[in-house]
Amino acid sequence: MHAKRMMVACLVLIFLGGFMHAQSKLTEDQIMARAKKVHAEAISIDTHVDIPENWQQDPGTLTTNKCDLVKMKNGGLKGVFMAVYEGQPRTPDHGLTPEGYQRVHAAAMAKFEAVHKLAEQMHPELCALATTPDQVEQIARTGKRVVMIGVENGYPIGEDLGNVKKFYDLGARYITLSHSGHNQICDSSSDTTPPLHNGLSPFGKKVVAEMNRLGIMVDVSHIAAKSFWDVIAASKAPIIASHSGCMTVAKADRNLDDDQIKALAKNGGVIQIVALASYLKNDPPERTEAVRKLRELSPLYEMAKEGIDLKKVEWAKE
Repeated sequence: MHAKRMMVACLVLIFLGGFMHAQSKLTEDQIMARAKKVHAEAISIDTHVDIPENWQQDPGTLTTNKCDLVKMKNGGLKGVFMAVYEGQPRTPDHGLTPEGYQRVHAAAMAKFEAVHKLAEQMHPELCALATTPDQVEQIARTGKRVVMIGVENGYPIGEDLGNVKKFYDLGARYITLSHSGHNQICDSSSDTTPPLHNGLSPFGKKVVAEMNRLGIMVDVSHIAAKSFWDVIAASKAPIIASHSGCMTVAKADRNLDDDQIKALAKNGGVIQIVALASYLKNDPPERTEAVRKLRELSPLYEMAKEGIDLKKVEWAKE
């Protein structure tokens, strides 16, 4: 009996050895062909693509933007979440005022409108808007690019919980709770001022519950570590980090440490790695310090600190 087991074991090893040997003989062209086959069969999705500030460059043509419909097709990217992003002024009140909420809500609505216009009026022959997984698959099968919507920064929600449903009805399927500043929902990982809530605010917990109820994914990219752990405790559904990285690899404020990533996995959620160098590797300390000093010397840096919207400064755009 022992000899028979040994024989079976040897045969298995011989088979595995032959298989691995065959694999090692693959040429670069064969490996690339396999990779392209996998890529072609999968529904590849970029979970965070910034919306251009204007649509002067037709996204249905090859543009200077990092992403457009032509580049998506050429690269085999089948779907994107377009980010309805609005920042906050760097002022003591963080823009958390009735006037601030009114302004940012109007700006966010304009971006929702722009995404719908792209899919429904500008280029319905090239792309279509999806709000369900079934629609994603159906659109991808047609060869069109799949357009989805995420909201980056919950700031435009204001203090009206009804705006969560409003954004859902407009197609939002994830909301990044904060951006680079503390807001009414939670504290940010990037804001160097004292935390406003020490995690999720009471209103923020209501926002998470409402997102769970509606079926909007909770996105933890940009939020502070304490906010992250509050979301893990509060959310009844899997959460995502739509554009983060690994703290062990690169010490960036947006990146997640090992405990956070393990908790995310246990929660059933996922992390999408952001393809920016500073989140993928650490720069030498001397370069980091040089960049910091350069930023402080720039008038744009001072203007941003004072809460001036640089997008409205004509010479800053050039």
